[in-house]
Amino acid sequence: MRARIVPLAVLLVAAVLVSCTNDVAPTDEPITSGTAAGTLDSVSSRGTPSAEAPGTSALPSETPEPTKFLDTPPAGSFGAVSAGRSHACGLRDNGVVSCWGSNEHGESNPPRDAFLSVSAGSEYTCGVKADGSVACWGRTPGSLEGTFTSIDANEFHVCGVRVEGSVSCSGADSDGQSTPPQGAFVAVSAGMFHTCAIRNDESVTCWGNGLEGKTFPPYGSFVSISAGWLHTCGLRNDGSVECWGYPSWSPEGTFVSISARGLHSCGVKDDGSIACWGWEGASTIAPPGDDFISVSTGLDFHICGIREGGSISCGGTFTH
Repeated sequence: MRARIVPLAVLLVAAVLVSCTNDVAPTDEPITSGTAAGTLDSVSSRGTPSAEAPGTSALPSETPEPTKFLDTPPAGSFGAVSAGRSHACGLRDNGVVSCWGSNEHGESNPPRDAFLSVSAGSEYTCGVKADGSVACWGRTPGSLEGTFTSIDANEFHVCGVRVEGSVSCSGADSDGQSTPPQGAFVAVSAGMFHTCAIRNDESVTCWGNGLEGKTFPPYGSFVSISAGWLHTCGLRNDGSVECWGYPSWSPEGTFVSISARGLHSCGVKDDGSIACWGWEGASTIAPPGDDFISVSTGLDFHICGIREGGSISCGGTFTH
């Protein structure tokens, strides 16, 4: 495995190193609806929609400068986090999105709107707004029109589940990764050149580039799914994790949350600790602690997780 993984990881990482800038980001104050200047497309993870729309009081006249470093997330309480390539974004309890890390393409400069979920891609970020519409900022791959319940952004394409259950995608489609099949789905995850989704009957369907077996999921029921560059991992009803593609190694133990990106995957075990697997250094990137409730694996070799109190901790190798 090492002979195949390390060269690919090095080439991919070397091709996508980006620098940081110091653009502003929203505070954790409630917000009003609207579109931020600088948003390139209105196009939405790994976050779970909240039951109620967030607050709508006015924003303050000034916002603080965001941190430039991926390993220094902002303070406060978050309900969801999503790690991209050289940036990450979190959804605060009141619906405000805060991002940190690289902002070379505006990927860390979210609009001042109320959001229900957020998903960070390579050089862009997307979110489902309180009204179900999708907004993307940064170097976006396209637009998603309509009303959605969830979205997932990856390298070059983004996919979402509409309110009626169909899947729509936008962006690169060289291998058919943005051409979903018909049917009703409850979740979708975009990989690099493939996409996988969970149907209403909890079975998994994948499409796009099938090399390494990444579009041939195992039989059975899954409650969540996450696609990486060349592999996909799914969480079964009993808490076990099964992965397919390359690398296809599946961890032992019981998990409550999983996330696959790049050549590695991570999950929150039932004891609250984070375990990672895949490329040879994956096991060393998890932040310490046994009080995590969710985790997001970045496109580079880093991860971010949410602790029980709502704070975010990140670990791994950070490029910015």
